[in-house]
Amino acid sequence: MDSLRVTIADDSEFMRIAYKRILESQSNFRVVAMASNGEEAVQKAAESASDVAILDIRMPKVDGIKVAHEILKLRPGTAIVIISAYDDLSFVADLMQNGLGRKAYLLKNSLSEGLRLSVESTGRHPRTPTMLPTTRPNPRYAMDVP
Repeated sequence: MDSLRVTIADDSEFMRIAYKRILESQSNFRVVAMASNGEEAVQKAAESASDVAILDIRMPKVDGIKVAHEILKLRPGTAIVIISAYDDLSFVADLMQNGLGRKAYLLKNSLSEGLRLSVESTGRHPRTPTMLPTTRPNPRYAMDVP
């Protein structure tokens, strides 16, 4: 099985390195690009032909939701994983515009296992339901959407 090619975009260098270490501890992921702002994320995801783009929701220049939509315009097959400290459903709704497939919204407090699972699910299974990993027990915050 080929490794999933991943772009990581976060304005925090610490978080970019942490995500990279989590993913590269598995043989089926390869980080091919990293970006520190939204503009750079769009460019690097397109240039590197990433299978998955991991995007912080709040970044300089362009926010993660807009970056996701820009990446999908340039490379429609790219899976998107948004990472956020905000469990606000309006962000989820914005992400899900123009289709539900191959997108995940992951809260930062569920990163360790959630990141690996979200990247694997969105990157390898384009027709599976969208996962919204969360630690909240309320079903409105964690849903499978066909």
